[in-house]
Amino acid sequence: MTKSSKSLSSVIKSKSTQERVMQMLLFLMEQKALVARPTLERILQVNTRTIFRYFNIIEDEWNIPLIKDGGRYGVRRVTSSNNITFSSTELQGIYLSILDMPEGEVKQSLREKLLQMYGERKQAEKLMDHLILDRMDWFEHHVNKTKVKFQLKLKDYMSISGDSVRDRVVSPVYFNSMNLELYAYDMESVSEELKVFKLDRMAGQEKLKDRVPKAMDREHDFTRDSFGYLVKDQQVMHVTMHLDLMAFKLFELHFPSLISKVEVFSNQTKLKYIVKLEMTRPDPIVGFCLGLLNHIEFENSDEFLASIQSFYTKNIQGNLGKIGL
Repeated sequence: MTKSSKSLSSVIKSKSTQERVMQMLLFLMEQKALVARPTLERILQVNTRTIFRYFNIIEDEWNIPLIKDGGRYGVRRVTSSNNITFSSTELQGIYLSILDMPEGEVKQSLREKLLQMYGERKQAEKLMDHLILDRMDWFEHHVNKTKVKFQLKLKDYMSISGDSVRDRVVSPVYFNSMNLELYAYDMESVSEELKVFKLDRMAGQEKLKDRVPKAMDREHDFTRDSFGYLVKDQQVMHVTMHLDLMAFKLFELHFPSLISKVEVFSNQTKLKYIVKLEMTRPDPIVGFCLGLLNHIEFENSDEFLASIQSFYTKNIQGNLGKIGL
C-alpha cells in the first residue's frame, strides 16, 4: 500500500458514509489506471458488500458513471462544453464548504455538478503534466543555471481574467519551480516592477537574441512565504493552527512538503499538532481550512482569518451561480 493510501485509510475511518464514498471517488479520480476492488477494500477497511454499496451510491444516487473491467474500477470522464475555470483545489474547497448543508435536492445537485467539474479539471491538469515538466527543465536551464540571461518570449500568454491572450517579451530574473512561476520584467510595460508569470498560462516559450539589460540583471530579494510565493510589498501573515488528528492526517496528505512545519505535543489525553506558517495569500490553504473548521483552532491569526473570509466571499460565495445557485 502506498503512503497516500495509508493516509487516506487512517482518515477515512472517522467519516460518515457519504464522506467515505466521496473520499473513495476522489481517490479513483486521481488514479491513472483502474484500481482493483481488493485494493479499495484495504484502503477503506470495509468488506466486498460495502464496496459494492458505495459503487451503487456513486452510480445510482450521484449519477456518476464508473468503469468496470475484470474486477478493476475507475471513473468515466464526462466532457462538458461549459467554460467554468475553477481549479481542482478550488472545487474541493467548494465541496467541503457544502458538507454542512441540509440534505435535499439542492445539496445533491451541487454534489453532482462539483464532481463532474472536478473530474474534468483533474483530467485537464494531468494532460498538462508532461508539458509542464518539459517547461520546468527549460526555464531552470535558461533562467536559473545560465550565467548570461537573454530575453524570452512567452507565447500566447493569457491574462488572469482570461480576456487577453498575446505574446509577452520579458527579461527573466528567477524561475520558482515550486509554484511554477517566472519572476521577470515585462519589456512592454512602463513599470519597472518585477512581475510574476505562471507557466500554465502560456502556450510556449522562446529564447530571444537580446540580452537582459544590465540594469535588470542584478541581485534581487527572493524571500518567499511557506508556500514559496514571492514576498514583494505584501504584508506577511503569521498563521498558527492547532490541528486534531483528522486535520493533521489531511494536512499531511495535501501538503507533504510542509510537514517540517508541524510540531507535535502530547498531554494525558491526546496528541496536538501545531502548524506555524508565514503566508502572503490565503488561497493555497483556503479549501483545507474551510472544510475543517471544526477540527482546527487558530491562535493569533486574525489577519489570516479575515483574508480567508474575504477569499470565500469573493471566489466561492460570489461564484456559486456558476454551479446552479
